[in-house]
Amino acid sequence: MATTLPPISSANEKVPNTIIIEEDVDASKHRALSARHRQNVERQERVKRAQPRLTRLDTARYRNSFKHSLCLDMLREGFHRSFCEISLLMKYHKEERENAGPDSAIWYKPILEDEREKCNIIKNKLMESEIAERNDDFQIVYEALLFLAEYFESADDYWLSEYFHSRSLEATADIRDDGGRSQAEAHRNVGRIYFRRAEFSNAELHFEKFYSLASGRQWINEADSTLLHTKACELLTTLYTTRAENCTDSDEGIQYLLKAFDMSKTGGDDKSHGRASYRLGQAYLFIGDIQTAVQYLNIYLDISEKEGDIEAVADACEYIAKAMEELNHIDECLKYLHRFEEVARSSSSSEVHSRACRSLGIFYNSFGNFHKAREYFDKAYSLTDDSSRSTVEKCSVSLGVARSHEMFLRYSDYVEHPRLGSVQTILNWKDKRQFPKNDDFYKRHVELINQLYYSRILLY
Repeated sequence: MATTLPPISSANEKVPNTIIIEEDVDASKHRALSARHRQNVERQERVKRAQPRLTRLDTARYRNSFKHSLCLDMLREGFHRSFCEISLLMKYHKEERENAGPDSAIWYKPILEDEREKCNIIKNKLMESEIAERNDDFQIVYEALLFLAEYFESADDYWLSEYFHSRSLEATADIRDDGGRSQAEAHRNVGRIYFRRAEFSNAELHFEKFYSLASGRQWINEADSTLLHTKACELLTTLYTTRAENCTDSDEGIQYLLKAFDMSKTGGDDKSHGRASYRLGQAYLFIGDIQTAVQYLNIYLDISEKEGDIEAVADACEYIAKAMEELNHIDECLKYLHRFEEVARSSSSSEVHSRACRSLGIFYNSFGNFHKAREYFDKAYSLTDDSSRSTVEKCSVSLGVARSHEMFLRYSDYVEHPRLGSVQTILNWKDKRQFPKNDDFYKRHVELINQLYYSRILLY
């Protein structure tokens, strides 16, 4: 349905009062809206003034990658050498990851350029070292690079740690005012890197350089308050021992053990010196030079007694007893075996005590004293830990052999020397595998057993 529109008013015609009222309402609404708008605008202006003004560089940081912004900052501030170094490290790590492929462990680790914290630390320290190098302050250069090496070593990033340790060694060549201490420490750190890689020849070169620089100096190692010279002796002793263990030629191995022995003596650590003596004694015993073995084992025994190391004394007695057995000094061998058992008994290690009892059991069993052999094998078996299956089996077999020998000696006595009730005793034994408990066989045959024992010693 069509709506009729009001007529258009002429110019002289008056406007109705209702229209004027509506216009006044609209104006008041407009003023209210304008005031609210002004408040919003003013609030936005306050917030805008409170925010920092973004420069073109700030905007670029949001638009560009982290690597791009990092390198751009270094170049803008004039650190071109630091830029080249960090760029090469990023490139090297990326190429290593790609060459290793998706089947490698490194593939699942983030590449260096994506690790912002590490990159920022490298950037700051490289810039610090570059400033120090411009000022010919090479001590600061060394300390900045050493900080990076130790930081990445604690983070298990060994490739970065190794790189910065090598760089710190290069920086020490220009340090003139510390008497060579920084260079000595740098050689120690690089030597440890090669030792961890099992590149023992290179490690030896750096450790020996560290030793020569630290000799005669009273430099204190801040980590454990020991002399750097003592630390150098410890590292060389460990290195020479490791090289000896990896030698296929026994003569070459003994030469390295002799070096370790001399170095441990120079270091002044009695415990380390004793262990070096012990290893030398074992090596000489292995090649058949028994007299020399006894000489070094006695040094180990003396040092262990002085240190109060019970288990070390037990080890020394055990190997000296073996050496005496090789020399056919049976009485001396038995003396050291009994000492081994006494010392082991006072120790807290049941495994060592069990080993001592078993050694005595083997000795007595070899020389015909089956009763004592059985007693010591019984002790060894009772002391054995069930978790060591091979040791339990050895002890059980040894105990079974000793018991069979002891029974055979009794059985043969009843057969060869018949007396009243002998046949019945043998029949009972065949039935129960047990002789009478009140059997005085050993009391009656002590002389026979001793004669058998010493005759075997003479034959031996």
